[in-house]
Amino acid sequence: MKLISPIDNWDELISFVKKEKKERLKDKALLSETYKVMSKMLNLFYQDLTERKLYTYGDSPETIEVYRGKGMTKDDLRYMEFVANDFGVNPRPKLILMVEGDGEFNEIPRLTKWAFGKSLAAYRIQIINLKSIGEFNSRKIERFIDHYHDLQTVVYFVLDNENNSPRARDTLIGKQSQYIENLTITKKEFFTIWNKNIEFDNFTDKEIANAMTEVCTNRYTFDESEIQKCRIDFGTGRDPLSRLYEEKLTYGLEKPKLLEILFNRIQSNYKIVINGVEKNRPILDVIDDITHLAIRNYQPHSLSAWTENQNSGWLRNPYNP
Repeated sequence: MKLISPIDNWDELISFVKKEKKERLKDKALLSETYKVMSKMLNLFYQDLTERKLYTYGDSPETIEVYRGKGMTKDDLRYMEFVANDFGVNPRPKLILMVEGDGEFNEIPRLTKWAFGKSLAAYRIQIINLKSIGEFNSRKIERFIDHYHDLQTVVYFVLDNENNSPRARDTLIGKQSQYIENLTITKKEFFTIWNKNIEFDNFTDKEIANAMTEVCTNRYTFDESEIQKCRIDFGTGRDPLSRLYEEKLTYGLEKPKLLEILFNRIQSNYKIVINGVEKNRPILDVIDDITHLAIRNYQPHSLSAWTENQNSGWLRNPYNP
């Protein structure tokens, strides 16, 4: 049977394929699958008669467990995940990017496609909108990170520096994992917290002033001196840009629209001068780090590989109570 099968090396993967999909095979591939079914039927007859199981070469639980790990034949879901990783067809994201607003949720994928020529999905990155920093402070986030790190998916945060986000981060990186006792749930390298926020850290006062003027379709012309004051006032209350906008126009600032305009500026000029030094806009360096993390995040094909990854310091730090 193995001599005629052109898909013999894909047996593990094919074992999870639906019966009706297997029936679409042709020629020798279909013939070999038919022989396998016949062989299993005969083995079942033998089992009924002798109360002993027969296995074809490589199909015994012992043989599978040597490669995939002890107990894997009794855990179909995890076994299937290891097989899918081995064949490169596991759709689970390699990295989950957590952002805290509609603007970031819309614009970071667009900027990634422009700057790196590939979508976040092509890097196997999923982006999730926290909606607010309040959700980051929720205990649900702690369980979320721990769960996905157990599944070998990096959870990465990009956050504004407000509502004690650095302190919340530091609490998270010191928490003990419920899956592995001697390790934490995450590490500091999986957080970007802006010095102020995404607007102030990536754009000049003049660029922000022009963008806010464009948002309100020139009903008011914002001056960079007003934005400079907002920059100074950041952290003393609610978002100073939104507060300024409402004071001048009596209605709320469309932050997603503001970020759309500002991110268009990056496509015109991806450099910014910070403290007299010209460099890439910081958001581009963040995206570069995220995509490289996803590329380097090896997906284990066996229990031993998963254990080695978990204990390597890649996703977690040693827990020190």
